[in-house]
Amino acid sequence: MEIRKLSKLLKIILTGLFILSIILYAFVIPLIGKTIAEANLEFSSWYLPWLIFLSLTGVPVFMALFYSAKISKNISNDLAFTEENSKYLKHISKLALIDSIFFFLGNIAMLLLNMNHPSVLILSFWVSFLGLSLYVIFLLLSYFIGKAAILKDENDLTI
Repeated sequence: MEIRKLSKLLKIILTGLFILSIILYAFVIPLIGKTIAEANLEFSSWYLPWLIFLSLTGVPVFMALFYSAKISKNISNDLAFTEENSKYLKHISKLALIDSIFFFLGNIAMLLLNMNHPSVLILSFWVSFLGLSLYVIFLLLSYFIGKAAILKDENDLTI
């Protein structure tokens, strides 16, 4: 498959992720929160703190999508192996790390404030582990893209 087709496919995927993230943060999370609060009146005072907390976890997600769009644009211009893309991937990896730590610490804080259940905290281990896994994956991609950019530059000089 040629680079233009792959680039278009990547843009479609990123657009889909953006739309799904907006739906998740603007509609799904508030709806689930309201449903839980209405079904369990003892949790109704937890709704707003949890909504704010979970909404804040969306900030790094949208920032990562922004950097992904920049990478996609570079790929469509046949500039996949560049230091710029390596830098963007490193930013995405740091965002995944920050979001994972924030999510985990936020769950602990909610538990200490008696606004969380231990089973939800255990579930947050899995979510945080996924975020840490993404951190390592994007950090490795950044490293390899950076190395490839150096090799590409050296190769371009010898031609």
